[in-house]
Amino acid sequence: MRYLIKFGEEKYLKRCINYEKFYFGRARTYINIEKNLFIKGQGDINEATLSLNCATGFFIDSYGNKRSFENKINLDILVDVAADIPTYCISEIDTDKHCIYTKDGYKLSSEFLEMIREHFPKADSAIIIKDSASFVANFNKQINCFSNSIKYFSKLEEGLTTDFVSAISSEITKEDYETSGNTNIVNFISNLNDGTTSYHTINQKNAYKILFTKNEFFSKELEYRFVLPNKQIQSDGMEYLIRGSCKYMDFVTISDLERNYFL
Repeated sequence: MRYLIKFGEEKYLKRCINYEKFYFGRARTYINIEKNLFIKGQGDINEATLSLNCATGFFIDSYGNKRSFENKINLDILVDVAADIPTYCISEIDTDKHCIYTKDGYKLSSEFLEMIREHFPKADSAIIIKDSASFVANFNKQINCFSNSIKYFSKLEEGLTTDFVSAISSEITKEDYETSGNTNIVNFISNLNDGTTSYHTINQKNAYKILFTKNEFFSKELEYRFVLPNKQIQSDGMEYLIRGSCKYMDFVTISDLERNYFL
């Protein structure tokens, strides 16, 4: 069985319950949390960032300048458009994988709760969403968002995996690669792990896709995301009203989850 759980501080989660307001952050904030506060877990310096190994191509920097690269190893390119897209993060629990089951019901594993304490030290409470399908459908209907589970990838010493480039970009022809000019954010040619070489692009329409990928370090967070691909925020975050959400949500404390069965 699949359930969604949102971990956080009680005062913020109660706003979801009482007012049906949900706080969407942005990747740039998570980057700065690790970069400036050195908190990895809640923060991630590689959010909305394309890491290329042994690739050739070009990207448009934040000043609109076209910058070329060739056979660079560990070249990290921040996708500026994606960095400011509103994003809501939540955990996706599979009871068969992440819970302990007895005749009394399901209980979250101690390993998962320990990871939550480590990655989110301020989290003292959680919202459990048992009818996850209806909750997701309600979000998608009201705010026109994309939602999906995060895909986790490890970095190769050279080149990229076919799964990764498919997840974060669109494949294009050699002709499109050579003629697209400054209309795309990043164009690159990469050696792939299946032995082929292909042409790829990240543009205004598909930039949001990179927000559904993260490094394998974060895989234990079991993250599920909602993103608003056509919106940009210039602050750390913004609340969105999602009516009808409270009927799907149950509030509990972390202590409750440690002691009791939630199903």
